[in-house]
Amino acid sequence: MRRILAVEAIAYRQEVHHRGVAPTLAGVTRRAFDTLLVRVEAEGGLTGWGECFALYDSWPVVREAMRRIIGPAALGLDALDPAGTAAAIQRRYHGLGASGPFLHAVSGLETALWDIAGKAAGLPLHRLLGGAPCASVPAYASLPRYGAEDAVVRDTEEALRRGFRAIKLHEIRAPDIRAAARCMDGGALMVDVNCAWSAEGARQILQELSDIELAWVEEPLHPPDDYPALATLRRDSSRVIACGENAASILDFERMAQAVDVVQPSVAKLGGLSALQRVAAIARQHGARLAPHSPYFGPALLATIQFCAATAPETPVEAYFFDLGPGPFGRAVIPEGARFAVPQGPGLGVEPDLDLLQRLALP
Repeated sequence: MRRILAVEAIAYRQEVHHRGVAPTLAGVTRRAFDTLLVRVEAEGGLTGWGECFALYDSWPVVREAMRRIIGPAALGLDALDPAGTAAAIQRRYHGLGASGPFLHAVSGLETALWDIAGKAAGLPLHRLLGGAPCASVPAYASLPRYGAEDAVVRDTEEALRRGFRAIKLHEIRAPDIRAAARCMDGGALMVDVNCAWSAEGARQILQELSDIELAWVEEPLHPPDDYPALATLRRDSSRVIACGENAASILDFERMAQAVDVVQPSVAKLGGLSALQRVAAIARQHGARLAPHSPYFGPALLATIQFCAATAPETPVEAYFFDLGPGPFGRAVIPEGARFAVPQGPGLGVEPDLDLLQRLALP
């Protein structure tokens, strides 16, 4: 046992360089990307890093949850038991609900504990999780939403030039999706609708795109947890349906995995790596594919890379298609040749540049 001695939440802002008109991310135009880190100190001089979900400008709320509730509750608990420690905190504060900022904070803490566990064992996480040696995993380019055909074509072609053979759009209009499809020469094109369509609207647009091959259609409907409606859309459209980043709990995946084809848990939202392990088991039980949600540039992405290297090394990992300014995790979070290198150091395998982190930190 290594007791947790300190927990710190650190937010930082990383510049984003756009190749043209600035796209939307989480509903607004973005020129920077905010990340909320968790730093955990444990007995024996071990330090671990995690990441909480911070999109929709939610990081100040999640940081307060970490500072006021989750961090203090973790002190003295076992840093080498990520699942047990996270479960103990969730049980203690179950009255706060099982999702939202509370669970996002727990997710970051739990990931940091896995980083510590890997360091204590002297193993990268993909080996600690029981995987074979793995040098790299494939990546797919996840383009932001432009809502303009010329911009969609520009970024689709740029992704192809950079070696990506799998590309995901966030467009919601048929002409924009069709414009990207015209650029594809083989490979896989996916569409993430971000819950923008009604059931009738989805049927109409997918019918309009009936001649376009899509590897999957992600979160086509609102609300995202209307699994009977998703199952009906899957049946009526004969499309591969993906869902999961907005799941409120692991139990959601029991119903989801029976209604969709691809489940997409997020390590920074659902409870950490232990939650991903449980969802992987549910997916196997129901014959669904697993493709974790990972539009991140810090420990959540590194944890996803390590997890996929251990459990599904041929599953492409989501790579947000932004050109980034300097960040504390450097090149480790940027794919090369449409592949992510799997860090081989212990734990997550990468330590942040603390000087740069201090310069980028938000108050």
